[in-house]
Amino acid sequence: ASNGQTDVPPGTYVEASLGHNHGCAINTASQVICWGHNGKYQVSGAPSGSGWIEITSGYAHSCARKASGSVTCWGYGSSNQTNVPAATFSSLSLGTSHSCGYTNASTVECWGDDTHLQTEVPNLSFAWVGVGASHTCAGDNAGNTTCWGKDSHGQTTPPVAASSLYSDMDGGQLHSCGLR
Repeated sequence: ASNGQTDVPPGTYVEASLGHNHGCAINTASQVICWGHNGKYQVSGAPSGSGWIEITSGYAHSCARKASGSVTCWGYGSSNQTNVPAATFSSLSLGTSHSCGYTNASTVECWGDDTHLQTEVPNLSFAWVGVGASHTCAGDNAGNTTCWGKDSHGQTTPPVAASSLYSDMDGGQLHSCGLR
């Protein structure tokens, strides 16, 4: 049975992101379009207007960013994962119930569920951030990676070797993958 998550509205899209039972995309007019299950307003809560350049989705929430660095989040916000801190962002990454962004001030900001300390950003300099279900990873310009949060399956322990310098990373439920 479908909750509409495969019923993508007609149009041409430049970026898309999928949550648990919903999807969101940015069309060629820079508008946010969402579809699928709307039980937590993850579809109907999408921002209107144009100028959106990035979209990312968590389990039942999504966030979009404008070129100015302003961010709007909507959907399920029981852990404050939709309450964006005051900052100007250059990229976003979402987990199940937490959200993170890389700011124009070269810092990582995380908000939402902190059950596994996944929003407790270490006091280090970072160049990117990638989020898994209940963990977060960030790296510096030299390729060094630091991860924190839930580590039940080694998802916050990236391989360490001379060839293991990462330029980006993303996470799933119980794993992380890095780009070398």
